Amino acid sequence: MSHSKIPQIPKTVYNQTLTGHFGKFGTGDNAQIFFVQTGLQPKQLDKVSLVSDIRGSEKWQVRDLFQREVDDDRVTESILPYFQDPNRLKFFNPLTLTFLPIDEEFPHSANSDLKVLKEHNITEGDTTWTVLEDEGKFRFKWLPDTGRYCQLEWNDTNVKLVAIDGQHRLSALKRFYDDPEMSQVKSDFLSWTIPVVIFGVMAIDSSKNLNTILDSVRKIFVYINTTAKSVNSTRQILLSDESITRICTQELLQQSHANDCEDDDAKKNNNLLPLLFFDWRGVEKRGRRVPSEASVKDIEEIHNWLQVYIIGEDFSAKQETAFSIDDPSHPLNSAFKKRALTQAESELVRKVFGETVLLGLSHLLNNFTPYRNYVKALRALEKDKLQKSDHARHAFAELRFGVHHGSKLHFKAIRDEKEEIIYDILDIKAEHIGGLVELDIGMRGVVYAFGKLKAHYESWSKSSVTWLDYSKWFTETLNRVYDDGWFNELNTEKKKLRRHITHSLTGSVRNYRLEDARKALGALLLTLVAGYSFKSPSSYPSEQQWIPFRTDLLDGTISSTLYAEYRKEARAELKDKLEYMTDPKKLTTDSNAIAQERTADHIASLIDLLEKI
Repeated sequence: MSHSKIPQIPKTVYNQTLTGHFGKFGTGDNAQIFFVQTGLQPKQLDKVSLVSDIRGSEKWQVRDLFQREVDDDRVTESILPYFQDPNRLKFFNPLTLTFLPIDEEFPHSANSDLKVLKEHNITEGDTTWTVLEDEGKFRFKWLPDTGRYCQLEWNDTNVKLVAIDGQHRLSALKRFYDDPEMSQVKSDFLSWTIPVVIFGVMAIDSSKNLNTILDSVRKIFVYINTTAKSVNSTRQILLSDESITRICTQELLQQSHANDCEDDDAKKNNNLLPLLFFDWRGVEKRGRRVPSEASVKDIEEIHNWLQVYIIGEDFSAKQETAFSIDDPSHPLNSAFKKRALTQAESELVRKVFGETVLLGLSHLLNNFTPYRNYVKALRALEKDKLQKSDHARHAFAELRFGVHHGSKLHFKAIRDEKEEIIYDILDIKAEHIGGLVELDIGMRGVVYAFGKLKAHYESWSKSSVTWLDYSKWFTETLNRVYDDGWFNELNTEKKKLRRHITHSLTGSVRNYRLEDARKALGALLLTLVAGYSFKSPSSYPSEQQWIPFRTDLLDGTISSTLYAEYRKEARAELKDKLEYMTDPKKLTTDSNAIAQERTADHIASLIDLLEKI
């Protein structure tokens, strides 16, 4: 009895093909770009994806999320009507496309190191091709002696052809092609050839530092978008690997991003600030920023905290101190001398920041009472929602990352669930993050005091302390200040003592700008944290340290702020009285006298309250 063998299916390495003109750019940063200029027919648009279409791409590291979310309003109201208008002549720049490896089980596979690709020849029939190939992913093969005619081949199960520049045009083109109602004007569209440039990147020398694929693609994206229309400030912060303050901002955000991407609940830190805390995606509608409804602070504000209050401007002396780069042998010392970062030095900045300042700042933000309570309530909300509906999982994903992978059949249910979650989060914010903490002025004062007080603490203790150990002391004491009502707008005693420091006589917020913290709420919180700590047994400062510290802040910095505001207040009270209308000099003299008296009374009240702690 004979048995038939199951026939083998021929193995197809590459299942997609385009033809065009091959070229290369000059080398740099141990890499080289090679490309094909070609065109796509509208029916071929399904060969191209948006980065957001790659399942798992939302879990890439923060700095690799270089693509902006598509502004649907811009596509609907501007680009698509332009394409569809039969009376308008059409032209646009080529879409810029590249290949990204895909592995849904391992979404970070797209960020593997660049490979060294060796140019070689292959013969097919009577034709000899010159080839650059990442085997199993893509192959560029061209004929140098025929105007560089090129055949580009790739395997779409291993790589995605994605738009690096022109994603809004691509989105509009796809919608035009898929619209069944546009049959009358689509005949012309179907004859279009859509210009594209498809590029690859290869490493030059494997013995030198290798960039990753996403590092290289991100740099190209940034260059394209800064030589044309600059990306918005949020995207600039998240994409830069040349600015120390921006890199550090990325690392703070990445901590929450990585935690919320953790699939194993046992490994997730539920005490860490959730990604929803940050407005970090830089979403735009019709060219305008659209804040995230669920967020507490935008990423620009976090960046400003770091730059103005904690680590200082790039390559400044303050940064050297923050990172302890006083030793000439420190590996970042040369970067500070030349005021520029190599890729390797950028990675070192991430490491140094992660082991020093980040530990302290993260402890402060995660353990400051109102934020800690907010995190606890938000995690409880998420747990409750996820137990009731799988739609909630997709809704939370969209709120965090701007994308979800739910079925189109359930889009309405997911959208409704998202709206309900937003209302719940707004309630949580209102309950736990109120008073001064809700306003920019509140955390600007806190972070200023946090950044400023470390040097004093080390002076008092006569020792160098880590950012984490310092933060534990600072945060514990700050929470006592918070619990005592200093941030509470309903605490009339404390609010009266904050008059002209955080609010005017009429109740409007004053001294809220970043630079104002040093002379207003930041200076007050310096005094309060040190004062509350002084009243704690076995803590710093000692009495000999506390009195001059308090005097310097109250009789100096805070007194100057109060005096300036009380003088304005006194002039407003006196200027319309007859005796002052004809005597400006007397108005000035008496206003100054009243301001001095009120300032002295205010400072005395602050000292009296500090004595009673």
